[in-house]
Amino acid sequence: MADAKTEKQKVKEITDKLEEGLKELFESEKYKSYLSTMSKFHNYSFNNTLLIALQRPDATTLAEAEQQLCGKPDSSVPWAS
Repeated sequence: MADAKTEKQKVKEITDKLEEGLKELFESEKYKSYLSTMSKFHNYSFNNTLLIALQRPDATTLAEAEQQLCGKPDSSVPWAS
């Protein structure tokens, strides 16, 4: 019986830590910044959106890799022409 109580205590401690960590995550500025980035780039995958948020959280548009590497302007992007 003592072992079962110990297991319950362990589960309770882990659950409490998890709940606190999630609360901190969702109330943090980094999460708010990620949500802001995600709202601008909702067509991109989670991983790509995360990379954008980490590397350039103030980004408003993205150029394709080929455009960046070759320096080719994209006629559909007004500032690139």
